Amino acid sequence: MNKLNLLLPIGLFLMLGGGLAAHLLLPDRSASQMENRTLAAAPTSPSSAEVLSGDWSKQAESYFTDQFPLRDIWMKSFVRSELAVGKTYINEKYFADFDSGWITSGPSELHDEETLDAGAVKAQNINEHLKELGIPFTFYSLPAKATYVREPHPDYMPEDAGIENNARFLEKLADRNIRSVRLIDTMRTIEPKLDPQKLYFKTDHHWKIDGAMLGYQAIIHDLIENGIPVSGAPLSEENMKRSCLENPFEGSWNKFYHMLVPNDDLICYLEPDGMADRFSISATSVTGTSDASYEDIYGVARKLPPEQSVNYSVGYTSDYPELDIHNADANSGHLVVLKDSYFNPITFLTAYHFQRTTVIDLRYYEGDLDTWIEAEQPDAVIMAYNDRNFDLGF
Repeated sequence: MNKLNLLLPIGLFLMLGGGLAAHLLLPDRSASQMENRTLAAAPTSPSSAEVLSGDWSKQAESYFTDQFPLRDIWMKSFVRSELAVGKTYINEKYFADFDSGWITSGPSELHDEETLDAGAVKAQNINEHLKELGIPFTFYSLPAKATYVREPHPDYMPEDAGIENNARFLEKLADRNIRSVRLIDTMRTIEPKLDPQKLYFKTDHHWKIDGAMLGYQAIIHDLIENGIPVSGAPLSEENMKRSCLENPFEGSWNKFYHMLVPNDDLICYLEPDGMADRFSISATSVTGTSDASYEDIYGVARKLPPEQSVNYSVGYTSDYPELDIHNADANSGHLVVLKDSYFNPITFLTAYHFQRTTVIDLRYYEGDLDTWIEAEQPDAVIMAYNDRNFDLGF
């Protein structure tokens, strides 16, 4: 009996000791691929103020939580347990229909005026400077999956306020004399029987190449109608080659499920002949600015073995702070695009129509935009942001 009484403390000691040994032996990870975030690093050399305030102990707690041995396995087990007890939302936000493979997001509530005004003021500041320089400006609101794909979802899920929020935001832009386009409307003029579900990945928050292609056509059509010099009409799928990767796809929303939702998502491409040979490219990243090839920037996933998982960023284009693309085959001018990740798949389709296209991601851009625009004097500037993005990221 005495031996049995010792089993529990001995087992607990071995478990804690084994966990500590594994923590010491296994290297720390800088980021979690599944959680898409940076993991806490080991806190070092705390100041007396940090110790007394409790900040250092919080840093240590975050570190041990983030660097817990086999963290991803434990997190996947946790998701399985939540699904087993019938929890509707994973991460308090995402609902998966395992039969169809679709993941939808929880509903957005109505945003307050302050949130919408903040983004509108940012766009206004850019617009006013461009007006002084005589440079035309348009804000394109790209249709987000979370706004237009609400099925499947539980019957008791509240209504989503995404469309109403977007309409209010565009009204605020109009009040500030900013030309804006709700792109889904232009897309529907091109494709009257538009089915939103055909535009998007099932397990990711972005559009797939079919949605991106239609969005690109809508932007080029609108630029032409707005009097912006554009080389040629929008490309059509009939004159392009479609190819798809066999690689398993890591959808951004499926990562919250630790890839437990089966689906048929694939990275696909639509490209005209000779696309890779049209451009000379200068790419700015965190390491500096350098010349790059089309294959270095777009579709890097095509260089990977077919068994390796790929995501939207690797499949199309990463969020570079700046891409400067020159196209000797075009006879139009210089377009500047301020964008979020929704624009990435159509970066080079858009650049197909301009002698020079500069794509800037203001979330990472460290230059002085006003000074740069004054020096470069582009022919037009557009902002292309998904319609859930009101902060505009800068």
